[in-house]
This record gives sequence, structure tokens and C-alpha cells, in this order.
Amino acid sequence: MNVFACLVHEEPACVADLVANLRYLDPASGLVIYNGGHDPTLLRSLPCGDRNVVVHPEPRMMSWGDLLDFALECMRLAATAFDHETITMVDSDQLLVRPGWSAAVETAVRDQPAAGLFGSPAVSESTTSGIDPPTTARAERDLWHPILATLPGGPAVYPQWTFWPSTVVTRAASDTLVSLFERDDVKQARQCTHVLATEEILVPTLVRAAGFETAPSPESFAYVKFRHDYSEQDVRTAMATPGSYWMHPIPRRYDHPLRRAIRGAHNAYA
Repeated sequence: MNVFACLVHEEPACVADLVANLRYLDPASGLVIYNGGHDPTLLRSLPCGDRNVVVHPEPRMMSWGDLLDFALECMRLAATAFDHETITMVDSDQLLVRPGWSAAVETAVRDQPAAGLFGSPAVSESTTSGIDPPTTARAERDLWHPILATLPGGPAVYPQWTFWPSTVVTRAASDTLVSLFERDDVKQARQCTHVLATEEILVPTLVRAAGFETAPSPESFAYVKFRHDYSEQDVRTAMATPGSYWMHPIPRRYDHPLRRAIRGAHNAYA
């Protein structure tokens, strides 16, 4: 079983739209909904009675560039709420465009059993990347190397990076991450870190350091990008493109043309 870990923080109608999208296009997956915003009433309008949708009972406000606690808290909750094999990270401005995601993830896990994380094609040591998160991470080698030296992968894996939306972490790797981040030395390093996008650096890095492999996601990332504007034609093309399951970012407005186009293509999720 796959679980979607969904970070939401505004626009109740768009939260409901995201839940409906995921439940309609991947009904076999469970959902953990995490309110990372400032409005405690955000999720009151969500439909009740769906046992596959679990709302995190004690969320904290999240800040852009530091979503690691969201990931870890969803991993902890998923471990008690679901009998799952994988957890997929979902942003509030992200939607599925086609069915088949959990089946594709299941195939990827079966074909690459040593992998603990499936991410963007740039999952790597990122030693020469000009992307901001690994660039900031390289300045902190001395902070993280003593910790990594205690793990099977060692300091040589530092830093790894993956673009966050639709990142998949296996149950074995997520359980290991939760345990690692309970260590005193890791807690102390976290208090000192200035890494940008902690979730994009520390999750794949510690997965690799713990002895798991990382592998490309079943998602092509052709329509999962950073601050990109899409058209309705892009929606139609994405739906017809093998390996394109997701679109990100989609503006958080319920009546936005991209949301309407995806809903319209899938019977309004009815």
C-alpha cells in the first residue's frame, strides 16, 4: 500500500479538491493530511467517514525551506495508521493527472528492492550542481560528516538532493529516518543547520547514508517543476504522456483553469 503525505496550509476548497483528486485517481492509497498553516479550522470542511483519510492530530506550522518535520511526523503517523510499503510526498499545489501512481510505485519497489527513496532524476551527490539546496548543503560538510561517519554509507554520500513533490520513501527507509532523527547528535546538527530545503537534502542524504540506494521515481518530472506556469494544453499533453502522473505547481484557486481541466477530464471526481 502507498500513503500520500499531504502538506496543506490554505484555501479549504483546494484542500478538498486535492483529497478528491487523490481518492478518485488512486483509491488504493491512504492519505495523511497535515495542516502546516496558521488556520486551525482549515480542515473542518473535509468529508468525514473515509478510513483511508487520516488528519494529523497535532500539526505544527511549517516554513518554506524547512519541511523536514512535516515529513517525519507523517512517517510516524502513517506507521500506526496504515499497513503501507511506501509514502509519497504531496504539496498542496500538486495534483494527479492520471490513475496508476501506486501501481507504478509498487513496480519500482519490486524492480529495485534495495532502494529506500525514489526521487527526481537529479538525485545524486550533487557535487557540481548549481541548484540552491545542494549548494547551501556543501557549506555544511563539517557539520554532518561526523554523523554520516557512523552510518554504512559514510560521509562520501553527502550531499544528496531530490526535488520534493512526489518523492517516494519506502516504509523501511522512513522507519530508519524516524529513528535517526531521534539521535542526540542529529538533533544538535539540526539546530545548527542552515541548509535550504531540509527535506530535499537531509531525507535523501540520510537514506543513502543508512545503507539504502536511491533511484529515479516512476514520475518523469516533465510536469513537476519549480515555479513553472502551465497551460491547459500542458494538462492534456501530460495526461497523454507515459510516466507523467503529476502536475506541480497548480495555483491554489479552486476555479483555476488547470484545476478545472483536470477535474473535467476525470468526471469531477464523482
